[in-house]
Amino acid sequence: MNTRIAAHKAQRPKTWHIIEEPLYIAQALKNADKPNSIILVDCLTLWVTQLLCHENANLITQEITQFHKILLHLKADLICVSNETNMGIIPMDALSRRFCDETGKLHQQLATSMDNVILTVAGLPLYVKGKA
Repeated sequence: MNTRIAAHKAQRPKTWHIIEEPLYIAQALKNADKPNSIILVDCLTLWVTQLLCHENANLITQEITQFHKILLHLKADLICVSNETNMGIIPMDALSRRFCDETGKLHQQLATSMDNVILTVAGLPLYVKGKA
């Protein structure tokens, strides 16, 4: 995993300002927000995993609520990266099912408020909502 992370970081342009925030994304977005800028959140599924595994069971609801609230006020353009989790078999264990449910709800809620929704399959963008 360390090798994969290092390769991912090496691909980033040196001009990017990187904020690594595992839990409190809404606050990080608020702090980084400025007009005529782009914020990339990568990735929402890892964020949901962090929240689900946190000792505070209410944190996931609180942080997703705060995330949706901050979206209404951002001056920057926002790009969110996430993994599709509900196109395969239903997992047997409760935590994995909850992860799929929480991520699926998050995706549905975001899709209604975002200008563009792009599903990438085999490296090809499929425009679900919006235009190329």
